[in-house]
Amino acid sequence: LTGIVAPSGLITNAGAKAEDRLILTKPIGTGILATAVKGKLAGTGDIETLVRISSELNKTAASIMSRFSPNACTDVTGFGLAGHILEMARASKKIFTLDIDCVQLIPVAVSYARMGMFPAGTYNNKIHFLPHMTIGPGLDPIITDMLFDPQTSGGLVISLPGGRADDYLCELKQQGVDAAVIGSVGADHDCGHLLVK
Repeated sequence: LTGIVAPSGLITNAGAKAEDRLILTKPIGTGILATAVKGKLAGTGDIETLVRISSELNKTAASIMSRFSPNACTDVTGFGLAGHILEMARASKKIFTLDIDCVQLIPVAVSYARMGMFPAGTYNNKIHFLPHMTIGPGLDPIITDMLFDPQTSGGLVISLPGGRADDYLCELKQQGVDAAVIGSVGADHDCGHLLVK
């Protein structure tokens, strides 16, 4: 993909600031659902869920976001949620904290994950990114593995100051975007780090 962009309008995955909040605009689990489809385990309703979430554009979330001057943004695709957030933490040279209980999961994808329906890319992502992360004790390993699930047409992760984050989230919900605050930005870190709690 090539194109032209005004430098003043460019939002990168760098620039997140301490005390920013992290907003995710779509639930995760599309890689797991696609694997269930390929394995001929998914029913019609599951396939419809996958198509609906994957075909939902980030246009509305991005358009509204531009009015709130985000400090950083990334989309969630092949590196999974954890990988893309870690890339943002590295680029911003900060410690990011992810609250796993706040991450939206596609419910049926959780069921397939418990059956072992993870795509191979999940494990490649985990091997690559886990050394640069800290996963807190007592967390469900199936749910933490879902953080590495490669996404097809995933949502956005946006870093915004607290006040702006609340207002942005309110507008998203009014427009039917299933978004949530999933974490925060903390102290400086030379290499960037992701803490999952």
